[in-house]
Amino acid sequence: MKSKPLWIVVIVAVVGVTAGLAWILDRPRIVEGVARVAAPGILQIDGQWIHLIGLKPPREDPDCALNGLIYQCTVISLGKTAELVAAKVVRCETEQFSKDARLWGECTARAPGTAVDTEISVNRELVQNGWAMADSQYTDAYVADAEIAKRDKIGIWRGFFIEHSWRPKIYGGPSEIQDG
Repeated sequence: MKSKPLWIVVIVAVVGVTAGLAWILDRPRIVEGVARVAAPGILQIDGQWIHLIGLKPPREDPDCALNGLIYQCTVISLGKTAELVAAKVVRCETEQFSKDARLWGECTARAPGTAVDTEISVNRELVQNGWAMADSQYTDAYVADAEIAKRDKIGIWRGFFIEHSWRPKIYGGPSEIQDG
């Protein structure tokens, strides 16, 4: 019996390893632990930054107005996120997308020692309560929740909220907008 040339064996091995890695990397990964709010819409667990998928929190200060008073809804959104994860076990099902090196996650939170069925979705709570807008770039899971919050004037929708896509129209164009 004649043995196969070494180059064929190497190619088959490389293809097999590559397919196996692609399968492993393509699967959602679970990150669990104590979370801190690293930035609007971003949690940090065990040194990993996890962007909350399906939402876009307010990111510019000040960007909300209620009864003629401008306030920093970014700070309030950060506080609401912190309330959701404070002293809780946070579990994120994470994934990465092609052309995007960031780690995205659907995160849940529950009190330590309680059953998993008591978990709440951090992502959904922020959108349902009006402290983040829905972002359908990777999922449209929260679009209906955002529409309800907007209709019911909850959270940032209580007064006047300047969505990022509206800013150039309101302020006269990108040249008049100052980015920090």
